[in-house]
Amino acid sequence: DTLIRGGVDIVATANNHSGDYGPDALVEQGEWLDAAGIGHAGSGRTREEAFRPVFRRAGGLDVAFFALDATQKSFA
Repeated sequence: DTLIRGGVDIVATANNHSGDYGPDALVEQGEWLDAAGIGHAGSGRTREEAFRPVFRRAGGLDVAFFALDATQKSFA
């Protein structure tokens, strides 16, 4: 609700805390974001999902949003 009220429509989920609560929680996070209509990039059930960009229109441009975390090999 806070993200929606704040007008957030896309988030990066690749960061050094993404795996703090384990892979099941990370997947659940994506499900909650999907249900809220909030785009997310940087994690997923598969490598393809994690690397899939989110597209948004910004002014007159189409923008592809990616997120990567290169800080911890274990998250890969």
